[in-house]
Amino acid sequence: MKKHLLFLFTILYSIVIHAQVTTLSNPEQVSIKLEKISPALRDIKESTADMKSPRMERDNRSLERHMPVTNPHALPAGPDPALQSEISNMHSTTAATVLSNWAGLQSGSEPSDNSMAVGPNHVFQIINGTLSGSLIRLWDKSGNIIANSKQLKSILGQSDGGDINVLYDQQADRFVISTLSNTYSKIYVCVSQTPDPNGAYYVYSFTPSNGLPDYPKIAVWGDSYLITTNSNAPSIWVLNRSSLLVGQPIGIVQMFSLARFPTIGFQAASPITETGNKPPPASEPAMVIRVADDAWGSSIDTDRLELFQLSIDWTIPSNSTITGPINLPTIPYNSNLCGFDNFSCIPQPNSNTKLEPLSDVIMDKVQYRNFGDHEAIVCSHVCNATGTGVTGVRWYEMRLDNNDKWFIYQQGTYSFRTVNRWMSSISINKDGSIALGYNVSNSIVYPGIRLSGRAACDPLNRMTAKETNVQTGAASNISSRYGDYNGLVTDPSDGSFWFTSNYNPSASWATNIAHFTISNCQAINKKGNTDLESFRPNFRVSPVPADAAIEISFDSDISSGAPLQIFDITGKKVYEQMIEAIKGSNRFNVDLRNLKNGYYVIRYSNPIGAVIQKLVIQH
Repeated sequence: MKKHLLFLFTILYSIVIHAQVTTLSNPEQVSIKLEKISPALRDIKESTADMKSPRMERDNRSLERHMPVTNPHALPAGPDPALQSEISNMHSTTAATVLSNWAGLQSGSEPSDNSMAVGPNHVFQIINGTLSGSLIRLWDKSGNIIANSKQLKSILGQSDGGDINVLYDQQADRFVISTLSNTYSKIYVCVSQTPDPNGAYYVYSFTPSNGLPDYPKIAVWGDSYLITTNSNAPSIWVLNRSSLLVGQPIGIVQMFSLARFPTIGFQAASPITETGNKPPPASEPAMVIRVADDAWGSSIDTDRLELFQLSIDWTIPSNSTITGPINLPTIPYNSNLCGFDNFSCIPQPNSNTKLEPLSDVIMDKVQYRNFGDHEAIVCSHVCNATGTGVTGVRWYEMRLDNNDKWFIYQQGTYSFRTVNRWMSSISINKDGSIALGYNVSNSIVYPGIRLSGRAACDPLNRMTAKETNVQTGAASNISSRYGDYNGLVTDPSDGSFWFTSNYNPSASWATNIAHFTISNCQAINKKGNTDLESFRPNFRVSPVPADAAIEISFDSDISSGAPLQIFDITGKKVYEQMIEAIKGSNRFNVDLRNLKNGYYVIRYSNPIGAVIQKLVIQH
C-alpha cells in the first residue's frame, strides 16, 4: 500500500501549472567568430605539465548561500515524501552490471569538472587540469588509450579557465567542447571537423555581455547548440549549429536571461540535450530547465521544475522567442542541506573538511530521447532526503502528453540509511532503462562512486537495480570542492552506459570511467519477473484526455473479478466498478459523465498485481 500511496502522491503533484507563462522575443545578440582551425589532436604532443601545479577554479560563489530562510513553513517538514527507503525492490530482477572500470585522468585541481562523451568508436573524457589548462583522454571501446593526456591549450592556442563540458552530437556525428577562457571573459566552443575526435577542431569564441559566465553547460537541440551560465542573471546562449559544423568564420549568438529567484545566489538553468537515433520533431522547441524550492521565497508557492521553451529563428533572430516558466510541481523536496548560509556540509572520515553538495541546480546532463511512440526527459538534483541533513538524489522522468504538454511521469528520491548520495548524473537508453550514478560519503565512508538504475517495466518511482559499488574511496578529499559535476551518457551503438566521476584513493581525487548495463524488460521477463506492476505496459487508457467515457484495455494471465477505482486529487474514491477479466485480452468502457473536469487516478488490481495511472477529464 505504501508504494501505491507514493505513486498516487506523485501523480497529484505532476499536474502542470501554466499560470504566469510569458513569451519574450528579440533576444540580445553578441558576435561569435572562428578563432582558428586547430591542429589534429593526434599530432599534439602528450602533456608534460607539472601535476604539482593544480589550479583552483574561479567562480561566482562568494555570496551564493548567504541568504535568510524566507519561508519557515516550506515543505516538506520532515523526511522527503518521495524517499525510496529500501535499497532495491524486493521482487525486482533488474540488475546493474559493470562491464569495465578504467582509470581516468587526474590533476589535483579543484574541482575536477570531469565530463565525458561517447560516440560510435570513441570514449572522450576531459577534466580541469593544471595551470596549463584542461586535459583530454581518448579511448577506443576496447579500453585502448588513443590519446593519453592532451592539453586543451593545444587546440585553443592558449590556456583555458576550466568549467569544461563535452558532448557527442549524434545527428552530426561530431564532438563539441565548451570551456571558459583563462581570463574568464570568453566562452570557447570547439567542434570536431570530422567524426574523429582525435582530429582537428573548429575553435570559436564569444564574449558574454553580463559578467563572468560561471558553470557553463552545453547541449544540442535541432539547429542550435545551447549553453547555460550562472551569470549576473541565469543566462541562455544559443549558437547556430549549422554554421559551427562547417566552420563559418563569423556569426551571432542569441542570448536570453531568466528572472532571478529572490534569495539564492547560485542560479543556473540546465539545457536539455537530445540523445538517440531519432531527433525531436522539427516543430518542437529547444528547452532549458531549472528547479525551484518553496523555501527560497514567497514568489515560489510550491516546489517545482521550471521549463522554458525556445523557438529560434536564425534568418530573423529578432523573431526568436522564449516561453515560460511552465511549472511542473514536484513532490515537495528540501534543498536546505548545509544551512542557508553555508555551502559545504557532507562529512568525510577523520576530516574537518566538508564537501559541497550543490543543492540549488539540476545536475549535468538533462537528457531527452524520442522513442517514436513517446518522448521522455530525465534529470536529477540533490536534496535533504531525511530532513536531518542526509543527502539523496531526487530524479525525474518527464513525458509529453497527447496535448504536447510536458508532465512528470515519475519521480523518486534515492537515499538509504546514513550514506550521503550526491553529484548525480542520469541517462535513459533506447530500451527506456534509466541509469543513475553519484558520489557517496559520510563520517565512515570515504568519497566513492556508486550507481543504480531501473528498467522501463519496473514499478514507477523506484531505482530497482541493487546499488553497485563502482569505486570505494580510501581517503578524505583535501578540499571542499568535489567534482562540481559528473557525466553519465548512453552509448549510441548499443544502449549501454558510461559514467565518469571522482573518488579518493588518496587525499587527492582521481577519476574513473565505468561502463555498465541496466537490465531491459526483455531480459527481466526471461527471468520470470512477477513484480506487482509487471503487466503495466499492457494497460492502456484512451482517449487522453478523456471526455464522456474511456476504454481500458489490458492483457491478463488469469480469469478474475477485480475492482477498478478512480480517485480525485484529494485521494477520495469517486468511482468503483467490478471488472470481470478473462484470461487473454480485455477491453472495458467506463462512463465518466458524472465526473467533473480535472485530474484523477485510476487503480486496477487483481490477484497477480496492480496498476495505477493518471486520468485527465476534459468534457
